[in-house]
Amino acid sequence: MRLRNKMLALGCMAATSAMLVSGLACNEHEIAPFSKSLSAGKIQSTSSGSSRAVDILFVIDDSNSMAEEQKTLNDNFNRFLEQIIAANADFRMAVVSTDVLYGSIFQTGLNRDGQYDADKAECESLFANRKFISSSDEDIKNAATVAEKTAQLQKLFRCQSEVGTKGSPVERGLGTMVNAFRNKSINGEFKRKGSILSIVFVTDENDCSEIDCTGTPDGQSCQSPTIADTEVAKCEVQRNIEDSCIMTREDRIKKDSNNASYILNASGNQVTYNGVTKSMREWCVQGDADARNAILSAIDECVGDDESKRTDCMTNYQVSCPKGGCTNGLVSRSIFYNYIINDVVIASNRQYYEETSAELFADKSDAEKQALLEELAKKDVIVANIINRDRGVRYENGPTDKWCGNSGNESYRYQLFAEMFDNDPIYAPICCRKGEAFYTSISGSTEAVCADGIEDGTNSLFGSALGVIGRRIGEAVNTLCTDTAPLTCDPTECDNNAAACPCLYGCNSANPHFKGSDREYYLCNEFDLTVGYVPDSVPDEEISSEHPDYVKYDLGSGYTIDYESSYCFTRTGSPIQINLVTNEPSTKLVIQYPKRVSSI
Repeated sequence: MRLRNKMLALGCMAATSAMLVSGLACNEHEIAPFSKSLSAGKIQSTSSGSSRAVDILFVIDDSNSMAEEQKTLNDNFNRFLEQIIAANADFRMAVVSTDVLYGSIFQTGLNRDGQYDADKAECESLFANRKFISSSDEDIKNAATVAEKTAQLQKLFRCQSEVGTKGSPVERGLGTMVNAFRNKSINGEFKRKGSILSIVFVTDENDCSEIDCTGTPDGQSCQSPTIADTEVAKCEVQRNIEDSCIMTREDRIKKDSNNASYILNASGNQVTYNGVTKSMREWCVQGDADARNAILSAIDECVGDDESKRTDCMTNYQVSCPKGGCTNGLVSRSIFYNYIINDVVIASNRQYYEETSAELFADKSDAEKQALLEELAKKDVIVANIINRDRGVRYENGPTDKWCGNSGNESYRYQLFAEMFDNDPIYAPICCRKGEAFYTSISGSTEAVCADGIEDGTNSLFGSALGVIGRRIGEAVNTLCTDTAPLTCDPTECDNNAAACPCLYGCNSANPHFKGSDREYYLCNEFDLTVGYVPDSVPDEEISSEHPDYVKYDLGSGYTIDYESSYCFTRTGSPIQINLVTNEPSTKLVIQYPKRVSSI
C-alpha cells in the first residue's frame, strides 16, 4: 500500500472556501498551479520564536569523585549555549543531583549549606524569583548582545550545576529525574504543554535506583530509600539481567584487540518469548518484565540442568553477569521510562498531539489512540549522556572494570535508558582512556571527544559533547512538519489514463520517495514549497507571502527539506519535514505549499 493511500483517499481533487477553483467539473481534476496566491494551496503558520519549546533537565552526579567534572562542565557550557541561542530556542533549564534524599529539588546553589562552590549570595539574588532558568526571563530576554546573554546564562547555570561532592556515593539519577517532575509544589510546573523534553545525565557512576519512585504522591517513596546505600551499591557488580547485554547498536561496532576492549555486534541471538521474537539486544533495551523473562528463558534453555555451562551459555548469547550472578535487585528501567512517557510527556502534550495530528486520531479505538500517543511522545524525548566509559555495552575485560583514573563504574543503565526512546541518544564519555579515541557526531558534523594518545582518567572534551547536545536540541525545536499531506499522484494512472491523473503538469515518477517501501509516494510536478516569515505583529488573517513585510528564506541557507520523514508521517500524516537553518526572533513562520484535499 502506498503512502498516498494511507494518508488520504485520492479521489477527485477539490478545493474549498478561498481555495476553490471555480467552474471545474469533478472529473476534470484540474488544479491551479502553485503561485503566490496559493489558489489551490496551503498556508501554514507557526508562532514566534522556535517552532517548538524545549524543557531541559540536567541530572548531575554530586558524589565525591565529581568536583573536576562539574568544573569542566561549567567551563565548557558556552558551547551548549551557542547552539541553543543560535536556534532561538524557547527553553527552560533545571538541574537535579543524583542523591535521592536531596537531589530531586531543583538545585540553585542555595539548597544545602556547605555543598556548593557557587557564590551563595549571588545565587540567592539571581534565584530570588525563579526556580529554574527560562529564555523568557527578563534578564535573558532583554540582554543587549549574544555575548551578554551567554554570560548571564553561564552565571545562572553555574548556580544550578555546582551541586557539590557530598552527595550519596550510590547514585540514583533515574529516581531523582522522576522525582523532579513529581515534586511540583517544590519545583513548579517545569514541563510545559506541547514542549519537547530533553534530559542530560552527567555522571561517572552507574544508576542504582532501586525503588519505584512513582508509587506515592510527590514521589515520597524516593525520599526514603528502603535499601541501605551499602546494599544498593551492589547494583554496580550484581545487576539486573536485562542490563547485562554486552553487544551494542549496529552503528557503534568496534573491536580493538590491542587493549582487550570489545564492542560486539548487536545482530543475531534471536530470542522468542510469548510469541514475540527479538534480538537479545532489543530485549535488553526494552528492559521490562517481559525482557527479563525472555533473557532468563533463553539462558535456562541453553543451560538446561548443567549449571556449569551457564558462563559459556551467557557468552554465546552475549550476556555478561558479574561474579555472583545477576541479582535482579533493582526495579526495571521500564518503571522510569513509562513514567516519563505517560505521566510527563503525554500528560502535558496530549492536547497538542490531538490538535496537530487530528487526522491520525480519527476513528481510532482507545487502545489505538494510546499507542499513537506513546509513539508521538517517544519522539519528543531527547536523552543525552556524558557518562563513564560505557557506550551502552559491557566490556569483556570485566563488568566492574573502572575508568576515569580508576574511579567510577560503567554507566550502562543511563545509556540503555536513553536507547528506549526513538530519538538517537547522544553519548560521550565523561573521561578518556589511553588508546581509545572517541568521536560523537550529528547531522554530518563529527567532534573529537577523546584523542588517541590521551592519558587514562583525563576528562573528555566536554565542549565537543555539549556542542553536539545543544545542536541536537536546536535542530529539534526548529523541525517543522507540514500539517497536510502533499499533492501526490500515481504514475500508473498518469501514464495510462491521463484523465485520472490529479496533476495538472504530470507526475514526478522519476523521483519516488520512500522508494520500495510501503510508504512509497510520488509528488505532482506542480508541488512546490516555500518558507518565509512576517513580523510577529502581523495578524493571522493577514499572513501571506504578498504581505509587504514578508521575507522569504532561501532553500539550503535558510531551511532544508526532508521528503521522507518518518517522524513527521507519524506526527501529522505528512512525510515532509522542514529543518530551519535560521530562525528570526519575534516573527511568525509562513510555510506555503499545494496540498492534498479531501474528495467530495
